[in-house]
Amino acid sequence: MNETIKHLSRRFYQLSLFFCEHIGMR
Repeated sequence: MNETIKHLSRRFYQLSLFFCEHIGMR
């Protein structure tokens, strides 16, 4: 279970970074 949370957290962080970059480009 711990690994699943870690994976989800990492994915969420990556998505957030991508989203932030996308907004900054505009």
